[in-house]
Amino acid sequence: MRHTNKTDQPIHFSDQLNQLTELARRLEEEDLTLEQSIALFEEGQKLIQYCQAQLQKAAQKVQQLTEKEGTYFLETVTPSAQFADDT
Repeated sequence: MRHTNKTDQPIHFSDQLNQLTELARRLEEEDLTLEQSIALFEEGQKLIQYCQAQLQKAAQKVQQLTEKEGTYFLETVTPSAQFADDT
């Protein structure tokens, strides 16, 4: 599942992380019903999975950065099945 906003533009990692931070704040500070808390928790879990996948992709790209004849290049890699966007 590719995360996009209402205008079909990809949502940046930092935006997802900010949303996760806001969810955590709401869970800690607001007087929520059990149902509301569970819904926010589930949304947070999805954001965590997305952020973890993005971090894994970034780590894989950094690992693939190699030196060849004095020039650095970035080799694109396919994310492992463990972090594939399947939600």
